[in-house]
Amino acid sequence: MSETKQNLSKDKFADFDFIKILIDELRAMISFSLSTGKTVSPSIVAAMRDVDELENLSDMTTEQLKKAGSHHNAMSKLIFPALPQNVLYLEEQNLKYDKRKKGSFAPKFPLIRKLIIFGAVSVAGLIACGFSELVSTHSMDKTVLSSNGFPFLLNLFFLSCASAIGATFMLLSTIKPKFSNGTYHPDMDSGYWITIVLGIIGGIIITEMVPLKSTGAQEGMLDDKLLLALLSGFSSQLVYNILNKLISAVESLVNGGPEVARANEIQRLKISNEYQSAKTKVDIANKMNGLRRKLKESSSDDNNSEENIDGAIDEVLENLDDGM
Repeated sequence: MSETKQNLSKDKFADFDFIKILIDELRAMISFSLSTGKTVSPSIVAAMRDVDELENLSDMTTEQLKKAGSHHNAMSKLIFPALPQNVLYLEEQNLKYDKRKKGSFAPKFPLIRKLIIFGAVSVAGLIACGFSELVSTHSMDKTVLSSNGFPFLLNLFFLSCASAIGATFMLLSTIKPKFSNGTYHPDMDSGYWITIVLGIIGGIIITEMVPLKSTGAQEGMLDDKLLLALLSGFSSQLVYNILNKLISAVESLVNGGPEVARANEIQRLKISNEYQSAKTKVDIANKMNGLRRKLKESSSDDNNSEENIDGAIDEVLENLDDGM
């Protein structure tokens, strides 16, 4: 029974994922640091070599495990702002890319492939809408309330494609440094897609909010709204800041603005000070009444009258000091 329990305990130790993750991340951080020109301590490299010579990670001694944890912490500080899991993922993707058939044009990272496909579909949608006679300067001159039916949907899809192109262009141009400095991880992909959705929504809002009116086809309403949609998709954060400023302005009109809030705070402090002053006066009056009673009691004792008066005054003064 004890032998079975011992074997189960050993198997459980061998299945510990944290040891494998610890060593894999340490190996990836060493490779990343050396490839980026960072100085790695020779003791870390030597410790990594000793670990690689083991047949099984479960054969690691407690001392080796402690050293590996210490080296992991040191390497995590060395590669900052990159994270160990990010560096490990990039290392795995590089290995997979190297094993592919030479001459393949497939991107190294799935997100890049998805963004390229999404951008190509957006461009195709924009071109397809541009061939339609329903997308024109005259149709773009109409607002949401004055347009309806299929022409409205087609023009809205046209502006959405333009915003999506701007958002995709922005992401593709800014995401490249994240691969080189080790700050990218697939867990961040949802944030990039949210940025695209915000860019599309922002493009539609801005193109409908900005008052662009034309008196003829030569004014170029189509070009103006197309440019606004592209810029809004490219700078979705700027659109958010603009809308946030508008909301803050409306809120200040309703609540009276920062001046009114400051005046209310001053009034509150004034009332609080007046209350404290009144409370102090009441406490002093109560203590003086107590002094009056003690004086009357001490007057009945002529021998100790002066001594009792001094003691009562000292007591009142002490109480006043405690209350201030």
